[in-house]
Amino acid sequence: MNKRVLFGLFLTFSIIVLTTPVTLAEGPTVCFRKRAWYGGTTIPLNTNVQWLIEIEIHTDSAIDDVVVTDRLGAELEIDLPFPASITHGTASYTTQGGSNKVFLTWNIGDLPADTYAAFTFWISTDINPAGKQEYTSCGCYELNSGATIKYYYMGVKYSASTSPITISVTG
Repeated sequence: MNKRVLFGLFLTFSIIVLTTPVTLAEGPTVCFRKRAWYGGTTIPLNTNVQWLIEIEIHTDSAIDDVVVTDRLGAELEIDLPFPASITHGTASYTTQGGSNKVFLTWNIGDLPADTYAAFTFWISTDINPAGKQEYTSCGCYELNSGATIKYYYMGVKYSASTSPITISVTG
């Protein structure tokens, strides 16, 4: 399927999986959220499924040296184009280990007050080392470990994390 066509359709036909926005109690008001568009929360075994993931930040105060990191489950791979869209900074990823776990980094830099920043990327189920389409067992799985944001406000370092996005695999 053409991802560009899917991207244009997700506004009308998407299934949205939200993580709870994280708003820190001290320091500036920073709302940090990760969500999955398209793809669904219940998927069949051994099926190629694709998700569009969005990480977004809203801040009412200027924050500095902003970096967001996340780790995807070993059953997933990054799809091109990467990133699908980005409003601030640069995004990169590396893979590690025999299962090629994906580690994401979004280097944003400084964000002025009253700023909205967003980063989207496509992921899909991977082919495992045995040559089978993931997921090969029923159960609940985390698409990610939960995105983490780190930044400075008036010289003090802050950090927060979202909850993981979970899916259910059925037979």
